[in-house]
Amino acid sequence: MIRGARIGDIDDLLDLEAQCFSSDRLTRRSFRHLLREGHSTTFVAVSRRVIQGYAMLLFRKGTKVGRLYSIAVDPRHRGQGVARRLMHLVEREARARDCRRLVLEVRPGNRPARRFYDEFGFRHFARKRGFYEDGVHALRLDKQLAPGRARKRGRLRRRRSP
Repeated sequence: MIRGARIGDIDDLLDLEAQCFSSDRLTRRSFRHLLREGHSTTFVAVSRRVIQGYAMLLFRKGTKVGRLYSIAVDPRHRGQGVARRLMHLVEREARARDCRRLVLEVRPGNRPARRFYDEFGFRHFARKRGFYEDGVHALRLDKQLAPGRARKRGRLRRRRSP
């Protein structure tokens, strides 16, 4: 099951950060701020009350660009489609918020992540020097999103035959 993250998930999200990243981890304060603010959406993949992974999407007011800020999957649950399900939901959410483009940063040496993003149609467009805590630059990737479809509410009206 995938659902929106809650403040009560922060301890589990911090544990997941520690398992997945050796540096550049989100802090308790960052998670709390991002989960409370309206300019981000965080999804968690949960099975048997255990958070298997999460994805955080940021939005900037006045733009049509969404930013995949972080995606992480517990090493014990990798290879089970968790990241794919999260990414599909991130794209759907970005389209629903009228984003036309999705961007992210990735370490050049993170080949599994780069292959994953390639499979989803992300393309390298820039480099951000000294982006990570250890001074390593980041590759900036983006993907153009097809416009979301407007959802109609209520019943569809049928045309009467002449």
